[in-house]
Amino acid sequence: MTFPFTTLTAAARQEGLIVAVLIGIAFGFVLERAGFGRADKLAAQFYLRDMRVFKVMFTAIVTAMLGLVIASGLGLTSLRDISESIASLTWIWPMAIGGFVLGAGFIISGYCPGTSIVAMGSGNVDGLFTVIGVISGTFVYSELLQIPKFHQFHNAAPKGAWFLYDVVKVAPALIALAVTLMAVLAFIGAEKVEAMLGGSKTALMTRRIVFASLLAVALVAAAPRVRERSESRGGAARAETITASQLAKIVVDEPWSVRVIDVRDAAAFAKERIPGAINLPASSLAELTADSRRIVVVAEGSERLPAVESAAPLVLAGGMAAWNADPLVKALTTGAPPPPPAAAAGGVIARPKKKGGGCSA
Repeated sequence: MTFPFTTLTAAARQEGLIVAVLIGIAFGFVLERAGFGRADKLAAQFYLRDMRVFKVMFTAIVTAMLGLVIASGLGLTSLRDISESIASLTWIWPMAIGGFVLGAGFIISGYCPGTSIVAMGSGNVDGLFTVIGVISGTFVYSELLQIPKFHQFHNAAPKGAWFLYDVVKVAPALIALAVTLMAVLAFIGAEKVEAMLGGSKTALMTRRIVFASLLAVALVAAAPRVRERSESRGGAARAETITASQLAKIVVDEPWSVRVIDVRDAAAFAKERIPGAINLPASSLAELTADSRRIVVVAEGSERLPAVESAAPLVLAGGMAAWNADPLVKALTTGAPPPPPAAAAGGVIARPKKKGGGCSA
């Protein structure tokens, strides 16, 4: 279970599974009513006759995106924490080729993995055979992974938890606004194509209401960020903070996604350090080569370091003192001596086990 039912885990896992089943039933019902349980409706988008699937999926993506961005902006949840817990890690070449293969299978069968289950549940025989194909393909792929060369390709070009707002260095709220504008323009274009090819038409008033609503919500999501940028214009960049508990979970669960830079003096670093940290002077932060990993800076305490703020990385709140005082840190990292300092920055990153995959529809 994930947001907003994070409390329905661990000791409450049984209740969480009940809620998950109910949500799954409701989700399947909505997909079926939207026409996602029929191959002819799904395949029609590839022939540009009926773009219903495209519009429904894009609307769902935009709605979830805007809701999460607004909730994060209001402090109700954390956009990055939720993104990293539910999104698949990124491997560029395997995912690019895998996406092409999935698209080809979608055209041939008329279903993606998720919609094939909806179709099978609706009693469609073609949906059943697609599910059998998905299971068979998964088995064949697992056997191919036993071949060293194929396994090497399977792990090619790892990027970890890779998000667009990190790549383009733009606030998530502004990315959400841009995606919403793109969605509205795409919907208008899709309906014009449908009209030319004899597809269905949406009532003009309904279309205007939907488009205006999406744009209004996107503007609401972006407004706090625009105001923040206007208020801080001309000021120095301020580093964001991460708590000791948050950093400890990343160090234990996803060490490949973070670079911990300890800016204390060498003697203090030799005495105690965070696992995987490297010791560098604060003045060298601006010279670090950018990559997909987040940089977390560790100081002695909560002192302000101008060099750290100018580079604007994440900073461990409270410094090493907070790390040593946090009970979760002790629970996660005690029992083993600190590892030796890492080699040079930019070395080989451990490749994590993949998660996610498939189609969420």
